[in-house]
Amino acid sequence: MKLFLTIVEAFFVAAKLTGVVTWSWWAVLAPLWIYLAFTVLLLALYGVLTYIGEHRG
Repeated sequence: MKLFLTIVEAFFVAAKLTGVVTWSWWAVLAPLWIYLAFTVLLLALYGVLTYIGEHRG
């Protein structure tokens, strides 16, 4: 997944810098935000499950 998002990100940045698209930088960097949000979500889920496991019983 990371390789795919990296390739898409490079394509979007190149398109923005060459003027092919006129999107905002937020939209251009969307694959980066998606990857970061997914990572944060997984870390939060891991933290919650660890907390529940330690305080059970």
